Order: sequence, then C-alpha cells, then structure tokens
Amino acid sequence: MHIHISDIHRKAVKSTGLQADFGRVAKCSKLVRDAFHQQLFNLREAQLENRLFARVFDVFRQDATPVVGSRKLVANQLGMLEGFEFNKRKRLPRIFNGEYQVTIDRRKGFCALEVPHFDPVCDLRWSGRVTHIKIVAATAVLDFRGMKYLTFADESDYLDVQQLTAATLLMPLPVRTRRPILVVMGIAYYQFVGSRYFLRQQDGAKSLTIVKVNAD
Repeated sequence: MHIHISDIHRKAVKSTGLQADFGRVAKCSKLVRDAFHQQLFNLREAQLENRLFARVFDVFRQDATPVVGSRKLVANQLGMLEGFEFNKRKRLPRIFNGEYQVTIDRRKGFCALEVPHFDPVCDLRWSGRVTHIKIVAATAVLDFRGMKYLTFADESDYLDVQQLTAATLLMPLPVRTRRPILVVMGIAYYQFVGSRYFLRQQDGAKSLTIVKVNAD
C-alpha cells in the first residue's frame, strides 16, 4: 500500500483548517452568549452552547470561500440567528400568542420593543403558582472582529397574569452604528407572596429568544 506525501499533507491542511473554522465559530457564539449574559442568568439550558455553536456554524457556512480554514462570518446572513431559542423548553412561540413589534432606528439611536394589549389568560401559557410576569428585552451591538459588544436592556413592571396588559421597552443604541444588532425578548415568571416577588425556577425560569437581527 502506497501512501502519498501529498495526500497526507492535504489531510493535515484540511484538519488544521477545520480547527481554525471551529475556533472562529466558538469565539463568535461565545460573544453572543456574553452579550446577553445578564438575561441568561438563572436560565438553565444544558445544550445551549452546542445549539448556538451549530447555528453560528450555519452562518459561517454561507461564506463561499473554497479554502477550508478561511471562512468568515457573513454579516448579511446573520438573519439566520433570528428565532434562536436560548431556552428550548420555553420557546417563545409556544408560550406567547400575543403580538409584538421591534423597531430599530440607527439614525436616531434607539430600539423599541412594543407589546400591544394582550390577555395573559388567553395569550400566555403558564403553570403552577405564577401570579405575575415580566417582559424583558435586550439589544446587543456586536463587533465580531474585535470580539466586543455593547448591550442595552429594559424590562416591564411586574404584570398581573389575570389582567389585560401591554408593555413598551426602550433601549438606546450608538447613533449611526454600522455593526450588527441582535435583539432578544423574554418572559420571566414570578409568584407574589406577602409583599415580595419570587422568580419561578421551573424549566429554566424564563424564555429568551432572538426576535430581531439587523445587519444592514
């Protein structure tokens, strides 16, 4: 059996290239997690890192370069991250049937998440002794080259699940930024006992979803 040195070299180059690609994917997916680390607090999801890595890898695969190890993040394909669920046990479309709208204004420097009036009894799924919810949102401006981020967050008041309710969350942005922007929305569940609100821990405590990607 003859083994050509050129074949060994090609395999070695391919292996090294794949490691380089995987390394960049790992860094980019970690940047996304780090940008939303406060919103991910108390969210227990064992497969989160692997699932996010796989989704970011799909974005990298959109780079048409034929050289393994030279793939880069394709900014205009970041929309593939939209809909990613940080807590697969509480997917936003499954627990919330209400409407919401995300507005990003780069020129004026703000992001708004508007949730018009909805009836939690009909439009929201909860269980156990939940008495209130909070709608949370965060906007991250990501620098995938410098591996840096700016995150701005807002949350609603405690909302009674037995009453019609609405919420508008506002987050600033760097004026005229040209970097990719990711927006997450989540719902956290609480029980009001005595004079205090307690965060419910079942199934990871809350939902959190990338609801908007703007990479223009």
